[in-house]
Amino acid sequence: SDDVSREKTTFGDFCRELESGNELAYLTTQALEDADGCPKSLAADHVLKLLTGCQSLRPNLIGNLTPVQYNMWFGRSSEGSSSGLHH
Repeated sequence: SDDVSREKTTFGDFCRELESGNELAYLTTQALEDADGCPKSLAADHVLKLLTGCQSLRPNLIGNLTPVQYNMWFGRSSEGSSSGLHH
C-alpha cells in the first residue's frame, strides 16, 4: 500500500498550494475500500457526483474494456507539461 506516502488535505488547501506556485503538489487517486484487490466502488463519492448524468461511463476510447475505477488527477507546471494518458 502507498498510504505511507499520501498526505490528506482539503481540495481548497490543495488549490491554494497550486496558486502559490507549488509545482510539487499532486492530487492523485482516492483510496477506495477494496475486496480481494478490487475496489468496491467505481470512484470516491465526490468523483461519482461529477459523473452524474453521464450518458456512458465507458468512453469510446476504451472500446469493449470495462473501467474498474475512476480517479481525478490535478497538478501544476509552469512549463505547461502533461503527464499524458493515465491508465
